[in-house]
Amino acid sequence: MERFFKLIKNEKTSLILVASGLVLIGLAIIFFLWSDIGLTFNSKINSEKFGQLGDFIGGIVGSMWALAGVLLFYIALTEQRGDIQTNQKALKLQIEALNNQEKEFRLQRKELESSRKVYEQQSKTFRIQQFESNFYSLLNIYMSIKNSLNVLVENKDYFKDVFEKLKIAYDNNENIIEHHIKTNDSYFAIYNNEKGHLSHYFKSIYRILKIIDTAPNFSRKEKVFYSKILRAQITDYEQLILYYNSHSYYGLKAQSLILNYNLLKHISLFDKPEFKFYYNNQGESNIALFLDFLTAFLATHINDSYDISFNKKKIVEKFDPFNCLVGMYFEEQIEVKIFCNKDLSINNIKLEDSQFSEFLNIVLHERIVLNTYLSPEKVTISKYLTETENDKIFGYIISTDSQLNLNRDKF
Repeated sequence: MERFFKLIKNEKTSLILVASGLVLIGLAIIFFLWSDIGLTFNSKINSEKFGQLGDFIGGIVGSMWALAGVLLFYIALTEQRGDIQTNQKALKLQIEALNNQEKEFRLQRKELESSRKVYEQQSKTFRIQQFESNFYSLLNIYMSIKNSLNVLVENKDYFKDVFEKLKIAYDNNENIIEHHIKTNDSYFAIYNNEKGHLSHYFKSIYRILKIIDTAPNFSRKEKVFYSKILRAQITDYEQLILYYNSHSYYGLKAQSLILNYNLLKHISLFDKPEFKFYYNNQGESNIALFLDFLTAFLATHINDSYDISFNKKKIVEKFDPFNCLVGMYFEEQIEVKIFCNKDLSINNIKLEDSQFSEFLNIVLHERIVLNTYLSPEKVTISKYLTETENDKIFGYIISTDSQLNLNRDKF
């Protein structure tokens, strides 16, 4: 059977059939017309013989040639199918080659990405090294300047000496903003006397903050990290002098940097006469803890209240050492209330009602107005004192058209 199919698929078989047909035609002509060999154009045609000849050629030879045509057509289809299969194989090979190329491209891309990451990391490392070289050089200059100032005074603390000269006695009947202005005027006079020393010192700090703030390709978190290194070198009395300088004409350029990096976070407020007055009257450290608690309470909830998702009407927290409640209420204006017993001594508060009320007023002005460099004209803090059957309420209404943003560390 296999040999038969091979025979059919062979083109020679079709040629043999065609050739055989031609031979049979020749033989048929000779056979049918042999007796009429003298046939001329004038001879009569024997239609019967010619009809038999035509039947023979059409019946036998025609069938042979038809078979040859079918075989050739079959061979052509077979070869075409073979070509298609060959093309399919070639196409598959091309697809495989393209897939391999795609894999190679992917591998090359991964290698390039890895190389780019390595390059970026090396570049970043180089930039960090270059930045740190400048940063620590400037930090060393700042420390040298500070040390050179400290040796100028007998107590070896130049900034404490300056602060003792500028501070003004506090009168608890005096408006806190007025007291702040008087102290700033005192600082201005001292700065003019000490300008040769202080100017160089402030420039060194400003330059350090500036290179941190303008460091290219540094994240906010990285910049804060370096600012904290600087902040850790600043003493309590340095922070106080920086505070008053930043509120003067000479420190206006530094205000945004001080706020941005919370440089005065650890300022010792109880060294300021207006705070020291109440600390001395309280006579123990709980009032300092209360200041820290109230500062964090204000910064967290006032800042959050401007978030579009904020929908709280009030927030109340307890300060355990004084056993009092601190609440913040959000209506048209922000209102702060401190709930104590009618007798403050039950809350371990040794201040008189008026003194505690003014202490809270000073804290709010310090944190909301002075520490943020907000103009006193843009915010009003009004206080009131009221009582219920069991409680005494120290209330403060904060009125402003400006958005309040109290300083706090974010990292």
